[in-house]
Amino acid sequence: MRGGGAGAVIIHGPPDDPIVTEVIEVNGVALTTSYEEEREAMDRAVSWIENHADISAKVLIVTDSQSLCKAIMEHNESTDDTLRTALGHCRQKIKLQWIPSHTEMKRMDAQMDTLKQKQSSWAE
Repeated sequence: MRGGGAGAVIIHGPPDDPIVTEVIEVNGVALTTSYEEEREAMDRAVSWIENHADISAKVLIVTDSQSLCKAIMEHNESTDDTLRTALGHCRQKIKLQWIPSHTEMKRMDAQMDTLKQKQSSWAE
């Protein structure tokens, strides 16, 4: 992939009426893969959690990257442990959820669509 990018949308509140707290956008490198960009997005989300979320918070990280979820959960030695370690160091209770294309998350879909449009413009 050329000129990708990564993004994370930080929300809080009830799932049926979430409130967007922050949108994190990162320009991708010249040549990259979807996996690398999804990993960057999760790195940024975990960093945000470490630096901003209340210690007692219950956090759900949602991604449409099944391969990233598997890499984190399987403890595969060939997989970079940096993200898994960062998740382990967070004092908040964190759950990781794979949802194909963010199904049933309409407001998040709108934010993700905005990020994807911006990603396309990053490549230009």
